[in-house]
This record gives sequence, structure tokens and C-alpha cells, in this order.
Amino acid sequence: MAKDRDVNESDTVSIVTDMLAEVFDYDKYLELTSEFAVKGIGLDLKENHLRQAVDYGANKLYSG
Repeated sequence: MAKDRDVNESDTVSIVTDMLAEVFDYDKYLELTSEFAVKGIGLDLKENHLRQAVDYGANKLYSG
């Protein structure tokens, strides 16, 4: 189970994409996307948003 393996957000996206492709016969490269731009919300960024962005960058830098 994914929860027991401590998967991250990226792993979760892959699991859900694979499930949608298999169950609903979607082409996961042409018909599904893992990102969606949301515009016009006007969210005030907080310290935890900055920390998350820095963590993502640091993890990407050190994980290759």
C-alpha cells in the first residue's frame, strides 16, 4: 500500500495516472495531465509556501 511505503506527491500522481489509464482506458500521455494552472485565485503566500518551494528545489538538486 502506498501509505505504508511513505510515497510522496510525485509518486501519488503516478499511481493515480496509472489507475485512470487502466480503469478508464485513457492514454496517460495524451489525455491526462498531472499539472493544472489555476489563475486568478489571489492566494496570499505564507511562510510554509516558501518552505515547501525551497524544500522541493533542494530535494531536486540533491536527488539528481
